[in-house]
Amino acid sequence: MPVSKRPLHFWISLVSLLGGLALFLYLVDRTGPGRILEQIEGFGWFFGLILLISGGRHLLRTLAWHYSLEPQYRRISLWGLFNIRLMGEAITDLTFAGPFLGEPMKALAASRHLPATVCLSSIAVENLIFSVSVVIFLLTGILALLFHAAIPEEMKLLNLLVTLVLIIPALLSYLAIRRRWKILTWTANLAGRFQPAWEDRFQLSARIGKVEERLYTFVGQNRRLFLFILTLELATHFCGVVEAWLILRATAGEASLLAALLIESAYRVVNVVFVFVPLRLGVDETGTALTLKALGPGGGVGVSLAIIRKIRILFWMAVGLAFLARHAVRETHTADPMN
Repeated sequence: MPVSKRPLHFWISLVSLLGGLALFLYLVDRTGPGRILEQIEGFGWFFGLILLISGGRHLLRTLAWHYSLEPQYRRISLWGLFNIRLMGEAITDLTFAGPFLGEPMKALAASRHLPATVCLSSIAVENLIFSVSVVIFLLTGILALLFHAAIPEEMKLLNLLVTLVLIIPALLSYLAIRRRWKILTWTANLAGRFQPAWEDRFQLSARIGKVEERLYTFVGQNRRLFLFILTLELATHFCGVVEAWLILRATAGEASLLAALLIESAYRVVNVVFVFVPLRLGVDETGTALTLKALGPGGGVGVSLAIIRKIRILFWMAVGLAFLARHAVRETHTADPMN
């Protein structure tokens, strides 16, 4: 029987699946299956509602990705994009490589249906707009915190510093788009100078240039669509606020929209700063506990809230790994000429 040559993305899918599954089982064991079941049982139907809200966040970002594609390339179904998104998110959350592995995984899976350049540019557009929404949302949280009288002056000063840290890269990104700076292309060319034996560096640089050109063209020529996608991305953050409010209500017996807003803001900061920490283990609990301690309910409630969020992440991660396993099986059958 002839031995078929497996495509590269098959091996990436398989290694990602096996590595992700191993880390997933380790994290479940470290958290404690008994503790996970106890938390779920304590929440009852509330936990189903939390899963529904978090699923809605994934759906909103899937819609944002769908509309980040040019109209002629939107032939891939929303369900297909939803599958691919969960696959990529599972790899991002489970590995130290984070988005450097998860985002290419999405592009590889989507390239079965669309040209590779289109996949990469649409992912770049969606992530760019999501980053803008994160800045807007964090600034909203910072303004709410500044007007909260009970917050110490030191924390207010820290938040002003964070505001500057957010605004400066946002302005640089605006200038890059406005003046169409080819930053990624320049970076690829610079890397090629240090690797003279790298034969494909010019081809890679050209592909990156096409991706950047598509990104700038999309943002420059689709202002209304940009605002629509930005609205979808902002809605994902406010879904998180509702989720935090529900968890606070169930664990502490009381909740405020301000506390939920600040918890979600802290959660976003942790996700940005510690993106390479699998599942943000430890740092998420610490950030949430400190936020709630400053607001009054106490750090213990924050730890419980973070654990509940970890459980729903594990749920969607399991779904993503199941989709990834199915994708790997399909790639096996596609590559095997006997099937």
